[in-house]
Amino acid sequence: MTRYEPSRNYLALGAVALVLGTLAGWMATRWVSAAVPAGVFFALAGLNFFLAFRPAIEVRNHSLSVGHKQVLWADVVEIRRTGWVSPLVIWLMLRDGSRELVIYPGALDASRLLMDDMARRLNRQPDMGYSASAPPVLSGEAIRGPLLNPDDEAEVERLFQRLKTVGHLEPNSTDEK
Repeated sequence: MTRYEPSRNYLALGAVALVLGTLAGWMATRWVSAAVPAGVFFALAGLNFFLAFRPAIEVRNHSLSVGHKQVLWADVVEIRRTGWVSPLVIWLMLRDGSRELVIYPGALDASRLLMDDMARRLNRQPDMGYSASAPPVLSGEAIRGPLLNPDDEAEVERLFQRLKTVGHLEPNSTDEK
């Protein structure tokens, strides 16, 4: 089981937005136009507190738990990503036609790890290119292993050294000694 906790940065941002909203609200008693930024700061504080107090996400071999809600991987048909990466917002499309919204307010690296972990646990081919046979796609690039085996690497190195010393690779050249 892997547990993904929300980032505590949202709590700090919410507190700062709340203080700034209070300051702008106090200024609005003397200058009415300050009520607009006060409202914006209070809305941002509410959003940040909402994200800061989201439940942890637990990824298990057979299920995904968000707080007290649990979704079995056997019921998940596909994972649909939105454009949001941090906070990570995804839809789990279920076998019965319903869908579950998953919001993970973590750091960027933790969001990518969660998405990668979910893709491996799903073990199917959803619309975003995740499957057991293909490596998961993160940010449009596939994670790949080494391109060449050791024998091919040795051959490439031999050809490179030959190119450096002679200046060409044609075997029928009279310049080669």
